[in-house]
Amino acid sequence: MTAAPANATPAAAEPVPATAKELRSRTLRRHRGRVTLGVLLLSLHQVCEVLVPVAIGLTIDLAVSTGDLTALLWCVGGLALLFTCLALAYRSGARLTLSSVEREAHLLRLESARRVLRPRGERSGLRSGEVLAVATSDAEQAASYVRAWAMGIAQVTAIAVTTVVLLTINLPSASACSSASR
Repeated sequence: MTAAPANATPAAAEPVPATAKELRSRTLRRHRGRVTLGVLLLSLHQVCEVLVPVAIGLTIDLAVSTGDLTALLWCVGGLALLFTCLALAYRSGARLTLSSVEREAHLLRLESARRVLRPRGERSGLRSGEVLAVATSDAEQAASYVRAWAMGIAQVTAIAVTTVVLLTINLPSASACSSASR
């Protein structure tokens, strides 16, 4: 029988976090590759969501109002490509962040089980089964921070892109601002 690899239990090598902030930092650090890629993909999804009304507006301006069949076909193809990108970006980003959540919850449950089942035990006044039930619930809640963090960044990205798009489409001119103040 072979021995388990030294990195089979990464949680055992790290010190136990003393605060919620340390726990969140460790969670993101453990899964930084998946989380980073997931955030990028979820942000791409949000950017594509922002571009849907822009693409529809361009389709109306370039193809529908002019009656140009070639432009209409190009616009429909562009919309199909945009929706494909939108769907695949969300699917992949959600899968990556959810896998990080599940992996972190698993690592936290293992860490809790190790502490409860060690020879000295865990002094809490609860039985070991009760402690493990509470620890499992808490592990899932703590791990869900990864998903919330990723979605928050993607939403901020969407707000920034929306702001740029709206200002680009309808930038108030200096003369309009000065005449409104009179």
